[in-house]
Amino acid sequence: MSIGKCECLNADVKTYLEGALIRYIRDIQKDVAEFAKAAREYKAINPELSNHYSRLVESQNTYIEKIQDAKGAIKELPICEAESGNPHNPGRLTVPEQHQLKIAKDTLRMPDAMVGVMGGPTKEQAREIIKKLESKK
Repeated sequence: MSIGKCECLNADVKTYLEGALIRYIRDIQKDVAEFAKAAREYKAINPELSNHYSRLVESQNTYIEKIQDAKGAIKELPICEAESGNPHNPGRLTVPEQHQLKIAKDTLRMPDAMVGVMGGPTKEQAREIIKKLESKK
């Protein structure tokens, strides 16, 4: 992923953005529907304002179309893998890797019964995680 122009997205980020845009579009469509209903009721009372309300509804629909275009653009972006490691200090682990290493070390200190209750990695998985992350340091 480049900083200036987005060429690809991490899968989790892409899913989050698509979901956020879908929720945003639904909220706007709900607001437009409520506004159109109120406009119809008000037009019955004041027919001279009907043109003004129809222009407002059209502008909201144009806005929704622009958001849907943005959603389509996000959908077309390819998925890229997140860069691993700390870009500022290549010899250091990233924060998620540090947490994973800490959890793995804590798992090895636990009794077997407690490992099953806690729901984290098994002791074998913890040893593999430690071996993998310690080799990165």
